[in-house]
Amino acid sequence: MNTIELSSVKASENQINKIKGLLEDDFLNPLEKTRISKLLKNDISKESASRILSYWLGIVEYANGSWKKISSGILEERKSGVQAA
Repeated sequence: MNTIELSSVKASENQINKIKGLLEDDFLNPLEKTRISKLLKNDISKESASRILSYWLGIVEYANGSWKKISSGILEERKSGVQAA
């Protein structure tokens, strides 16, 4: 049986588009946006894209036929910190 490693599978178009969308967020500083832009210039694996999105947007899990957020990402924490101030 052949097993495909997630690290060798390219990120989906949806993942790439979500990562590109991060570049529009004002809660990322210029250095963070530069790092993300550099990552996008190369082929990103599905695994790497998942880690990037989990870090910035939070961890989601597929259960009972739908996606559920199980933890917040850095952006949500930054945004809630600004609102509380």
